[in-house]
Amino acid sequence: MKAGQGEFILVINPGSTSTKVALFEGETERAKESIEHPSDLIAGFNHIYDQLPLRTMAVRSFLGRQGVDLSDLSCIMARGGILPPLRSGAYLVNEAMIDTLLRHVEQARALPLPPGLEENRYAVLTLHRPANVDHRDTLTAIVG
Repeated sequence: MKAGQGEFILVINPGSTSTKVALFEGETERAKESIEHPSDLIAGFNHIYDQLPLRTMAVRSFLGRQGVDLSDLSCIMARGGILPPLRSGAYLVNEAMIDTLLRHVEQARALPLPPGLEENRYAVLTLHRPANVDHRDTLTAIVG
C-alpha cells in the first residue's frame, strides 16, 4: 500500500497477552492481525505502562509489513487506558472516575508522546453520539 491511495485508519485493541490490530483504507479493512505476546514475557513487566515499547514495536512492525508509515495514518483508534475495565459505551463522568484518573495522572504524564506528535500540538477527542459519528460527512463537519 502506498500513501495517497486513501485515508488509512489504524485500530488497536490491546489485550492481556496480545495486541489486536486492523488497518482500514477508508471503510475497507486492508489487514488485521492478532499479535501474541508470550505470557512469561508480559509477566516480567511490573506495570502495564512498562509494556508500551514492546507493543509499540509490534504495531510498527505490523504497519511495516503493510507498507504503511505512521505518517500515512489519518487516524488511530485505540481501546484501553488507565481506567479499570468498563462495559462499552459512553459514560457520564462521575467522582469515582475522576478519582481513578487523578490517582494515575503522574503515570499518564510520564508516558512519551507517540512519534510524530509534538507537545501542545495535538488534541484528544472522543465522540459518541451515533448521529455524529456514523456518517463520514457529519463527522468531517465536526472535526474538520
